[in-house]
Order: sequence, then structure tokens, then C-alpha cells
Amino acid sequence: MTDLTSALDDLVNTTLPSSEWKLIDQKRIDLFATATEDMQWIHVDVTRAKREMPNGMTIAHGFLSLSLAAGIKPAGFELPGVAKSLNYGFNKIRFLDVISSGSRVRIHAQLKEWKPRHNNFLLIWEITVEQENSDTPAVVAEALQLLEPEE
Repeated sequence: MTDLTSALDDLVNTTLPSSEWKLIDQKRIDLFATATEDMQWIHVDVTRAKREMPNGMTIAHGFLSLSLAAGIKPAGFELPGVAKSLNYGFNKIRFLDVISSGSRVRIHAQLKEWKPRHNNFLLIWEITVEQENSDTPAVVAEALQLLEPEE
């Protein structure tokens, strides 16, 4: 556990390497729409979006954008002595820009603080979802992660 707490101390206010770019194509948007039963036309109706959306494209769900933070990890990032890691929620979430179908995104993460919580550790991350060729982040969030140390 000492290795883990030392690694966490060293990590506070350090910006991790960015994740790899991930394509947000129509197939991914459609799968998310089906999983969440959010079939709003701005996400799934390509023909109507060509006519009615400002850029002529469907857009990813805001929660799809947010959920990427759980699955896209910074390149080469691992903490020593962790038995289990759980998403614990969010303190703040802002959807600042839409992600158009066919766009690529990546995640930036910085550990703001950590603290012991029962027999675990609570980490507070500042997460940014960046869209390629856009000056405005798609999502900015304060994400909570719960780490269970190895015994």
C-alpha cells in the first residue's frame, strides 16, 4: 500500500499522457442509442441530420461522450498495488461542444487530489474529452474513482 500512496502523491497535479484518438462513427452512436433507448433523431437519423443539423451530421449523445472517460485510458498509465478500480461518480459535468459523427476524440486526465476512504482510496480526476480539430472541449468533468488496494 505504501507504493500506491507514494505513487498517488507523485501523481497529484500531474497531467497524464493523452489517450489514443478514438473514432466516434455512426455505428458507435447507434449502438449507444440502442443500449440507452435514446433514439432521438439528432443521433440516429442520418438523412434528416443532413437536412436539418447545422453541420449536416448526426451527433453523439452527451452521455456517450462522457462514458468514453471510463473506457479510454491514458497511454501507459498504471498504478502499483491496485486490486480493483471502480467508477464512483462525478462532482461536475459540462457538455461544451457536440461531437459529430465521424469525429475523433481523446481523453486528457489530471489527478486533482486523493484521500483515504474507509479501506479504499478516493481519487478526484479532472477529465477533458477533446475533439480533433476543435478548440472547445466536448466534455469537462470532475470524475471520482475508488481504488481498492491489494492486501
